[in-house]
Amino acid sequence: MKNKVLKKFPFHPVLFAIYPILFLYTNNISMMEINYIYIPIVWSVIGTVLIWLILNFFIYNQFKSSAIISILLILFFSYGHLYRAIHYVPEKYIGINTDLFLSVSFMLLLIILSILILKHIKNILLFNRILNSIIIILLILPILTIGTSVLKDQNKLIERDISFFEIDSSSLNISNPDIYYIILDGYARGDVLKTVYEFDNSEFYQNLENRGFVILNKSLSNYAHTSLSLASSLNMNYIDSLIKVIDPLSEDRTPLNELISNNKVVKILREKKYKFITFSTGMSFTEIKDSDLYIKYKTHFNEFDNLLIDSTPLRLFRQVFSKPSPLFIHRENILFILNKLPAVKVEDSPKFIFAHIIAPHPPFVLGMEDDLETLNSRIYFGDGSMYHSMKYDLQFEYKEKYLKQLKALNTKVLEMLDGIFSKNNPRESVIILQADHGPRLLLNWEDPSETSLGETFPILNAYYLPKRIEVKPEKDFTPVNTFRFLFNQLFQTNFKLLTDKSYFSKWSHPYDFIEVEIKNVALKK
Repeated sequence: MKNKVLKKFPFHPVLFAIYPILFLYTNNISMMEINYIYIPIVWSVIGTVLIWLILNFFIYNQFKSSAIISILLILFFSYGHLYRAIHYVPEKYIGINTDLFLSVSFMLLLIILSILILKHIKNILLFNRILNSIIIILLILPILTIGTSVLKDQNKLIERDISFFEIDSSSLNISNPDIYYIILDGYARGDVLKTVYEFDNSEFYQNLENRGFVILNKSLSNYAHTSLSLASSLNMNYIDSLIKVIDPLSEDRTPLNELISNNKVVKILREKKYKFITFSTGMSFTEIKDSDLYIKYKTHFNEFDNLLIDSTPLRLFRQVFSKPSPLFIHRENILFILNKLPAVKVEDSPKFIFAHIIAPHPPFVLGMEDDLETLNSRIYFGDGSMYHSMKYDLQFEYKEKYLKQLKALNTKVLEMLDGIFSKNNPRESVIILQADHGPRLLLNWEDPSETSLGETFPILNAYYLPKRIEVKPEKDFTPVNTFRFLFNQLFQTNFKLLTDKSYFSKWSHPYDFIEVEIKNVALKK
């Protein structure tokens, strides 16, 4: 009896409310936390049930109302995908703008399909059974994908070298300096800016030097991916030494997220009674919420929220009611971090502040404030060949907007540094300004032979050290050696500087490392 009821009951609207969220998450599973999906699922199910009850009140037929609701959900969650598919079709061929065209088309389609369901489908029970079966089949793959990911024991992948943390506590000193590790995502080295972008950034470097910074003018990143680069630098080692077993064909980046969140640098500094402070970035792999102080911009959305909103007609309401777009929020969050950094205070303890600032990396929002109102509300973090696949004007647009963002960022960074150096911060400071990789304009994510390594790997790498540290970083070492060098100078440790290496890997296979040699800046490999 129960099986018959289950077969007849039209449960498919609830599952159609859940499926698009799971599908979107599985397509971004290696970059996002699973807890991002909980609230969207709850709201989607609640909204679906409410509309379903209201519609059923007027139609008096749960099977017909259920079918209409599922059709509505399919159209609702496919809106953004179709928008991106036709967004670049000139308006003269459509006659009206893309949003209006899709809105009218979807409304007409919903009306037509609703009439068909109400008037012309004779066996509505069979139709509902078909919808039940279709959504169950569709859910199998995302559920298996998410279940497999959740069940993985990441602790078995991460190398736990406890002896690494045995630091002589006698070096603990109340005068230990504050340490600022500031990642300016995608910030190019000076010679790359001059050669590839035709921009002389010497004024900014001179301003850094006037403030006491040492700039490593030949520095390279160890990896071309942010997650690989930060997992390496924050653990003072190469990825193949940090993860026990690496499948070169794996796409799973969760071990890197774990390495960033629970890194060796913080463990060492906590032995020294440092407080660990982080900022919200909107990128899940640098959202370290279990730090001693996690600072978040109050209206900040995570990247999954933005992707989900932009896949539905909800994107229209931000424009109609002048709500902040993801691009505006992203811009405000960057400025929030830069403005807040100097003001962070911890009583009676030195602090280690990790700030991942997603600039001058896309999306381009700084230096273009007058254009924000007309920018499309969709936010996109891709660069290299990913960016080019989304845009028609390709490299010219990227260069122009990258430089605008970099120039605006320069001004804000100098203001931030002056705030740190002010009398409001009596403790000495170590400040590391470092990029995780180069601009990646000339990067082909799936083909190193089509990538300019001399544009992808050279990075900004600048250090401000207390005057009592006599040994300055003279060698142009890579980020994997940043904290090895620093801890040797601050705490008299004996970490050996590793051989500097750079590795290329594809976006689809981040662990399939190819060691590369970059001798000079060039437009070709």
